[in-house]
Amino acid sequence: MGKNWIAYIDVDGTLLDSQLNLSPRVRAAVGQAQERADIVIASGRSTAACFRIARELLESPTYVIASNGAVVAECATGGIAYSASFPVGAAEHVRRLAESAECALWVYHATTWYVAAEHAGTVALSRSKSVPEYVDSIGDRLTGAVKLMVVGAPETVRVLHLALRERQDLVSFVSYPNYLEVMPAGVSKATAAGVVESLVQPRRGVRTLAIGDGIADVPLFAAVDCAVAVANSSAEVLSAADYLAPSNDEDGVSVALRALVLGEVAARSVLRRN
Repeated sequence: MGKNWIAYIDVDGTLLDSQLNLSPRVRAAVGQAQERADIVIASGRSTAACFRIARELLESPTYVIASNGAVVAECATGGIAYSASFPVGAAEHVRRLAESAECALWVYHATTWYVAAEHAGTVALSRSKSVPEYVDSIGDRLTGAVKLMVVGAPETVRVLHLALRERQDLVSFVSYPNYLEVMPAGVSKATAAGVVESLVQPRRGVRTLAIGDGIADVPLFAAVDCAVAVANSSAEVLSAADYLAPSNDEDGVSVALRALVLGEVAARSVLRRN
């Protein structure tokens, strides 16, 4: 790949500010950093949404990590390099649990995501600009799912999370108050990063960097050479990071890239070692 870094960057709460905008400073820093780093979008969003961001932001994007590590996809061809799958019966268990709690269930496949027509109104809660395919029966779309999203009232989401934590064949976490994300056991951004690195085969000496804010970023933090949490992260995420950057509303991604990848002295004085 001929570059000195592979940089994995989360989207919501990290790359984008709290209004879901990409600031000019972050855009400029990414533009400069991609001369020295292969930048990989690593998000909980759908594959289509990750493609859109990568292709808009980067000159020659290689791969994206979507659905919190359940999918690795190639930007040039749109091909799926890796996708996870739920054990038999596990996705149906989540569907029944969501239905019993009167929650919506969004079903993500490697290349699209589905929402029951009766729950179309919940898509307004989505942080992504990608549009789902609406179906009459969400249960018919469980086969081939890589990620499930239970969408409901915050208290209900917390209760369902506790119920699912007992399942050894699933991994789940609350990413936002209304969102309970569920993936097959073993899925993580760290696992997906390993897939990316096996595909690109970076030359000796290339370093890895992750910038994030959410619980899904913690396994990736443990797998890279340098882990940067933005200041709006939770305490658990902050404690897992090697460095602390300003918040997503203060262009933390720009500071991290300028300090570590571009080696700018001014940015190094802002980035704090944890």
